[in-house]
Parts: sequence; C-alpha cells; structure tokens
Amino acid sequence: MELYSHLARVYDEVFPIAPAAIAFIDRVAGANGKKGCAVDLGSATGGHAFALAERGWEVTGIEFSAELFAISRNKQTKNGSTARFLQADMRDLGRHFGVESTDLVLCLGNTLPHLSGLPEIRNFLAAARQILRHGGRIILQLINFDRAGAGFVFPVITGTNFRFERSYEGLPDGGIAFDTRLSFDDGPAFADRTALFPLTPALLESALTDAGFSIESRCAGWDGGDFDPASSAYLIIVGVAA
Repeated sequence: MELYSHLARVYDEVFPIAPAAIAFIDRVAGANGKKGCAVDLGSATGGHAFALAERGWEVTGIEFSAELFAISRNKQTKNGSTARFLQADMRDLGRHFGVESTDLVLCLGNTLPHLSGLPEIRNFLAAARQILRHGGRIILQLINFDRAGAGFVFPVITGTNFRFERSYEGLPDGGIAFDTRLSFDDGPAFADRTALFPLTPALLESALTDAGFSIESRCAGWDGGDFDPASSAYLIIVGVAA
C-alpha cells in the first residue's frame, strides 16, 4: 500500500487525534479508574498510543507501514513516552501477545476493512478475543458501508501545502476500491488504489458475536451519539470479551 508511505509526511495534519476520541476510549475501557494493557492496531504515527499512555495505560502500537512506524518510534525517542511500537501485521496478533494478557484492543480509522475478506476478519477477531482478559474491550471504528459504498466521495482535505482526495469505486468481486490522490504544492501528486472489504455493521456484529464478544454499544461518533445505519457516516462499536 503505497498510500501510507506517501501520506506519512503529512499524516498528523490529515488525521489529527481528537481529544474526544481519547476521552471516549479512556471512559469506556478504563471504568472505575482501572488502566491496563492496551494494543492499538494500525497505530500510524502513534497519536492514540501516546495519549493513552499519558493517561496511565500500558500501550503497544502495531503498525505495518515502515514509514509511519518510523515516525512513531522517532516521536517515542524524543518524548520518552512509555508507549512502545512494533512494525508488524495485525493478522499476527497472537504472535506478539499471550492469551488473556490484554485489557483493550483498538482498531480505529477504518483499518479493519483493509483485511481481505470476512474469513480473515473473523480470524482477526478470534485472535483479539484470545489475547483479551474476560471483560476486556475491543473498540472498532470504521466507515458505515451501509451508507458509503461504491461511488461515495469524501470531502477533500487540504492543509499547509497539500490536497488529499478520496473516493470509493466498486470492484467486480464485490469489494470496494479506495482511490486516493495526494498532491503537494511544492512537488508531485501521488495516486493510489487500495482494495477494501465493505464490512457492513450487520456482518461485523455477527463476526464479533461468533468470536466471543457481546456488543456493549454502537455509536456514530466519539461524542457517544446513537448509531443510525441509514445516516451515520461512521460506526464505533464496543465489544466485551465474554
């Protein structure tokens, strides 16, 4: 996925960490002041991991992109955070964490649909359940594919010297192509296409239940508002390891 190597230099400006997201995660997963071990899958430049570490969590960020991983490691060296980072594949979760060793698994920013299909997603959720202690949480954030499918165009993101365009196109196999174009005022433009699996809320809930999770909440945003399949752009779902 060349997208993330090109995006790395402006990632923090394109996707700044929302304080409301950190407050939501800490409130939902750290009930009664209990902070434990957290795993942030697709940790990118480390924003969520650093913020949660500051709140007392023992955080490990897992990032596949070498460029994004390098940025998170450089930040960690400079700021001395207790967060640690691994360059690894989220599908290898069980290799890095023991059974019932973790209290919180995060998979945010529409990372989950990057897996190849429902079997791979089910395998991932089963691995997440295995490393979570009883009562631990998994928090997933993804696009609501009941609303945003083929033909969907995202709002353009512009920054100090860049323009980032995103859209979806249907694929013959039923998947979704995530088409992006990143252009810089002082340099070339980069176009990329990434295949996604259009994981609908119903499919996700079924896969979570089958993996051994109960559904605690479904939200449309970090403010905790109710999720509406017909109108919500995003789904944030919290599962509890049964």
